[in-house]
Amino acid sequence: MSALAAALAASLTIAQPGNNRDAQAPLPGQILGGRALVVRLKAPVAPVVAIAPDEGAYLQAIASWRPERRFPVLLDDGTPSAAHDIGRFVRAFEPETIVRLAPVEGAEVSDQQIQAAADAAWTVPLNSTAPQRIAHYRDRYDHRPAGIVLSKPNDPARTAAAAIAAFRGLPLAWCEPTVARNLDANGLLDHDTATTISENAQRAATGTGLSWRDLGDDLDAVALCLNVPVKAHAESDGNDWYALTDRVGRLGDAKDSPRWAFAGQITGDAATAAFRAMSGLFLDTGPAWLFDGYASTQPWVNWDMTRTAEVFGLAKIPVLLDDEPQQGLVHWRRRAESPLDVSLVMVNSSGNPDMFNLSPGIGNPGEAPILGHPAAIHFVHSWSATQPENDETVAGRFRARGAYAYIGSVQEPYLQAFAPSPGFAARLLSGFAWGAAPRQDDGERWRIAVLGDPMLAFGPEPAPRVPAPELRGSTELSDLVRAAAGNANLHAVARNLVMSARDDDAARLGRSLLDARDGKLDAKLAELIIPSLFRASDRSGVLAMAAYLSPGACAEAIDTVWHAANPFITSAALDAAQYSTLERLVRGGQEMEDAERLARAMARGTLGKPAGLSLLLRVQGTLTGNDFQSAETVIDRYRGN
Repeated sequence: MSALAAALAASLTIAQPGNNRDAQAPLPGQILGGRALVVRLKAPVAPVVAIAPDEGAYLQAIASWRPERRFPVLLDDGTPSAAHDIGRFVRAFEPETIVRLAPVEGAEVSDQQIQAAADAAWTVPLNSTAPQRIAHYRDRYDHRPAGIVLSKPNDPARTAAAAIAAFRGLPLAWCEPTVARNLDANGLLDHDTATTISENAQRAATGTGLSWRDLGDDLDAVALCLNVPVKAHAESDGNDWYALTDRVGRLGDAKDSPRWAFAGQITGDAATAAFRAMSGLFLDTGPAWLFDGYASTQPWVNWDMTRTAEVFGLAKIPVLLDDEPQQGLVHWRRRAESPLDVSLVMVNSSGNPDMFNLSPGIGNPGEAPILGHPAAIHFVHSWSATQPENDETVAGRFRARGAYAYIGSVQEPYLQAFAPSPGFAARLLSGFAWGAAPRQDDGERWRIAVLGDPMLAFGPEPAPRVPAPELRGSTELSDLVRAAAGNANLHAVARNLVMSARDDDAARLGRSLLDARDGKLDAKLAELIIPSLFRASDRSGVLAMAAYLSPGACAEAIDTVWHAANPFITSAALDAAQYSTLERLVRGGQEMEDAERLARAMARGTLGKPAGLSLLLRVQGTLTGNDFQSAETVIDRYRGN
């Protein structure tokens, strides 16, 4: 056991009520994390990021991995979101080189090609059976898989399945066709389909010939790369839901069925799923942001973030801490006025899918900060993960802003369902796998969802680096920037700068376009460049460029505008044109909340209270149904004070 693990041993049982195990003996989740770290540390990483223009190129690059050398591969689907995610990853990984791979011509990628790429990364012969694959791992590399990967035919998240299976040396299996119709992660699974997925995982585990029925044996993890709902109906009550990741990995259908594996789920389109998988596989532990919205009284104090910060201190991990008395919405917004370059986020709050309570204040999903680096998030809060691909929910917005792994609830779980924050941090930092760190090993099936690679583990040391391989047909992004500049292709220049995390250069480009006023700056350029201006602390430039956005623009750009505008809103220092721009960019699901912030700033400033009331009425006029009626409450409150 490491020195850190020994120092934290007393904390490891916080989330294990009734656990009688020897405090010095590693728990199954810690053993699983250790096995994942061994695979990672035995595989040197090349300091190159490869950007694939299509799934064919993505799979070719993964197929070129070997246990003795790997490198991250990200998928660019042409959207602003993909460019910003790639930039986030590059910023955290700090490669020596960033290249764009040549496209692969031909038919659409098949599920067989996913399997072939994962096999090629371990030199497994084509068309091997599961037992033959296991024997190859053992005989050629002295490797024993610690889990399985489960996807389904034609699921966009199979890009994550290919990466995790290829990196970790895990068997890859496919759900039966009856599961394929459930493509919406925001929906609600019927209990029978959840059981089918669980049985598919058990069947795949049996097919490997490895032991799997107990924690601590060969197979202890299931990576679900599936765009299916993260929650399912309980068998007894249609209004009672549970997390799919707390059903898969259990031996039976009963609530108290024993666990044989820890599950985690990756959802998203092909580019996003690849980003989430690669972040968990290649990025090291960095600074953490801890925000405590709870009072320092029982039982809330057991989740205290100041104590949690002390745990991070034992691991010598820097912390940004917001705790009593700086734990209100004003403090949250102040923190979000700049991008957060952190790799872990932990928040204590309460509320609903579309809001979270602070002390004092209520946050909406749009308050989620812009993450400068990909981050793993633990959110103690009811309902936050019930619709994790809906960016009008708490989890959905954090995930859209760069969270590659997320722990949260799919329904009211009650506080005791969450591992107290100091204990969760202790478990995570002493080597527990992500899928195991929040779990009660002997607890019943419940409502805490684990999103992300369940074998993600944070180790004390980064993987060793080796020289980059030659990637035939690839082009360095720096060369693409020069070529695009020579052709006056400003969109290509901006996109490649953003993906290269060359924020200062992208910000300079943005300022030159604002100064030139020559008609070359358009909405698409603004979507790409605004986050770089934000990173350069040019909030005035962000607001100037916001005038080029439309309400349907890239959501990250719009959220960035609101974060950048916060100091100006707080000091009522906006002019009429800036108020008009922000009014156009009020965000879906929180239109009146955004409008009220602007109206109150108007009332404090030179425009006056009547101008604020007019704004509120205009925004209300864009709403319908219950939203229109709810707006009356905001307007009455504004009129009253």
